[in-house]
Amino acid sequence: MGLKEITTSHVTLFLKEQKRVGKTFPHFIHDEFKDFLKCGIPEHGFIRTYCYQCQHSGIVPFSCKRRGFCPSCCAKRMNSEAAHLVDVVLPEIPYRQWVLSFPFKLRYLMVCNQKLTNRALKIFLQTISSFQKKRAKKSGLGPSQTGAVQFIQRFGSALNLNIHSHALLPDGVFVETNEGYVFSRQSQPTHEELTQLATKIQNKVLKCVEKMSLNEDFQLSFDEEGLGQLAALSVANKSGF
Repeated sequence: MGLKEITTSHVTLFLKEQKRVGKTFPHFIHDEFKDFLKCGIPEHGFIRTYCYQCQHSGIVPFSCKRRGFCPSCCAKRMNSEAAHLVDVVLPEIPYRQWVLSFPFKLRYLMVCNQKLTNRALKIFLQTISSFQKKRAKKSGLGPSQTGAVQFIQRFGSALNLNIHSHALLPDGVFVETNEGYVFSRQSQPTHEELTQLATKIQNKVLKCVEKMSLNEDFQLSFDEEGLGQLAALSVANKSGF
């Protein structure tokens, strides 16, 4: 049974049962389910295509264009973004993928608080960038710059709630010269350097959490009771039903 069949069979009962026990969900969840169940079905709208050469006619159903869990729309957006990065954005140089994950408690806090997520991921990129620039300076290179493309992934291999980051960084730095920037490749980081980087990121993120906790605006939970409970269970890889 596919995802659409499972959703069709159970979503109405799920939302009804949650409402019966007094748990609420935000409108975007209801809209996500509703639009997903219409995605790719001609009766909910389509465009007609026609080829003047072969006289073949066909229809293309509308897609939901949602960013939640629709496999079709997410796959199309992923492929389109990847093609744009390769063809337009990224120069032809070596790259390294950096992945940052978080402990369970921090994952839940990051899901509740977007500001914390943004700051934690900013710390992640700034720490790596600083590391690359310092290596370049030790090698006798002049002023340098680096860059990054970062994507936030909100689920793990078991579709559990797991906010983590995939970042693509040049495997080196761009050194400033009179004729512009020239790429200089660096050796791969050692195990010791990776351990030091992880420790720095950990300490900085924990300080950030502590500092934000002193702020009255720091959000620790969801406003919707049902969403908070499901998020906590999913973070811990537990089934809620």
